[in-house]
Amino acid sequence: MEPVEFVLEHPPFDELDVSAGELIAGSLETMFFARGARMLERAGEPSRHLYVIRKGTAELRVADDVVQTLEEGDTFGFPSLVGDAPPAFDVVATEDALVHRIPETVFDRLMERQSFAAFFVKGIGDRLRRALPGERGAPGGDLATPVERLIDRPPVSIGPAATVAEAARLMRAERVSSVIVDSEPAGIITDRDLRSRVLAEGLGPQTPASDVMSRPLKTVPATTPVHGALLLMLEEKVHHLPVTSGDRIVGLVTDTDLLRHQARTPLYLRTSLEKARSAEDLRDYSIQVADMAGSLFHAGLDPASIGRLIASLNDALTARLLRFAEDDLGAPPEPYAWIVYGSQGRMEQLVITDQDNTLVYLDGEPGSSAYFDALCERVAAGLQVAGFPDSAGEGVAAEPTVRLDDLRRSMKSWMQEPGPEAVLNASMLLDQRKVSGELDLGPIDDLVLAGADEALFMRNLAKDALRFTPPLSLWRTIRNQEAVDLKRGAIAPIAQLARVYALAARRREHSTVDRLTAAAEGGTLSSETSEELAESFRWLLGLRLGHQLRALADGEVPADTVDARALSPRERRHLKDAFLVIRRAQRATADTWNLALGGP
Repeated sequence: MEPVEFVLEHPPFDELDVSAGELIAGSLETMFFARGARMLERAGEPSRHLYVIRKGTAELRVADDVVQTLEEGDTFGFPSLVGDAPPAFDVVATEDALVHRIPETVFDRLMERQSFAAFFVKGIGDRLRRALPGERGAPGGDLATPVERLIDRPPVSIGPAATVAEAARLMRAERVSSVIVDSEPAGIITDRDLRSRVLAEGLGPQTPASDVMSRPLKTVPATTPVHGALLLMLEEKVHHLPVTSGDRIVGLVTDTDLLRHQARTPLYLRTSLEKARSAEDLRDYSIQVADMAGSLFHAGLDPASIGRLIASLNDALTARLLRFAEDDLGAPPEPYAWIVYGSQGRMEQLVITDQDNTLVYLDGEPGSSAYFDALCERVAAGLQVAGFPDSAGEGVAAEPTVRLDDLRRSMKSWMQEPGPEAVLNASMLLDQRKVSGELDLGPIDDLVLAGADEALFMRNLAKDALRFTPPLSLWRTIRNQEAVDLKRGAIAPIAQLARVYALAARRREHSTVDRLTAAAEGGTLSSETSEELAESFRWLLGLRLGHQLRALADGEVPADTVDARALSPRERRHLKDAFLVIRRAQRATADTWNLALGGP
């Protein structure tokens, strides 16, 4: 079979017309790679070809870990090609391989065909939500793929009266790692359950499956995109996810399924965290997070969703470090909670920044203070190893540990006597989120919501949201274009506005987008303003993330400033649109609370 005939038999080439086939035929090259040869090098030069395997097999690898196996008809090189970025993996021939390749110039012309582009490119939506810088497309099998497409068989199930021995034999016979228990409500038994809940506990083979199963099930609808399933697995710390259609379970997906589907996913990093035996094993964590963020970004995933995924991973990292510290120091003398502030608290941290955290403990039993000081020191050191610089901290964040009652008293005083420093501290508490620990922080959450009844506090919180304004002139042109601070002039003001209006609606959402939605639902912000601010926020996050990823790739320190002169005309228009949206919202806020608005 001629090379071009072979290529045209496999997707996405099999839907091309005759002229496209002739275009491929005139440019196709054939190459031979011996077993063990590296066909593309991770972090090397961007790929300038799309590769199709004719004979043999290859593997996508990161260090010694195999992420995906490629076989006859599979393609590689396109994520680097469409993103103009270094390859994310080593592509290594595991057998003698014959490979056809198509040059970038021809690939770009093929991308003009709708059916071909649909295989690689995720469509671009409206100008702020989808116009992400650097977004040229997504690899086949992208994160928007419905999770049902990963199902290759119906679920394996057993009755509620079955024993664990019967469950184990069925799992072995069916070559699966879990079975559904048809109880009411339904449950699940996994190979991990058999190890940790049966063998480790010394239970016998006749133990009823219903005694050790997990329920209620964490499930996702069949139409859920892959990134939604990924997020649920990370947040719920599960490895098996039943997929439903209506009231029926139609299949299961595992973390392995998702890893095979989308190579550079958060599950790969979570697996690394679970395998770590000490903080030293996490030394490359921040680099891996940046690589993952870049992969997800260029695959077209909404930056706000990337932030949630990274927050879940950072939470898992912190919990792992706390476990290491507790193993060394012994069990904690009393309940505590590890809380985070700022962008990590809002689940919007896209590139690793300073540590913003505090440990809250209950009563201060004898020895508690020394224990928790030592715990914090070990975790802070571990976070530094993982790439989080130590934070100088200010206000409440300057104290690594605090008693719950002391924090409650401070919060009351900050709201009742809200000077500038008090508003800063209270704002941090508004953003706080517990990531680990047994201590109930309900009293703090109650105080946070009670802030809506403190008129002076709310006015000063609104005033704080007007402190930074977009750099627009009277003529609606962007000032100081060579150094536009995206955080100070745009991202922070939206986050602050969302904080004010969500609290006014007495809602406790954490992320900026969720707060804007809650404010619209609570009637404190119009639906139109909420949507405009949310769209602007997503787009601004994407602009900053793209800028920071390019800086990291160049070996530079990522910054919040961009040179607007270097942006495309469309990007500059989007930036000005976002600034105008923020300016309108700030003017309305100033009118509502009878405040002065700085700037022109």
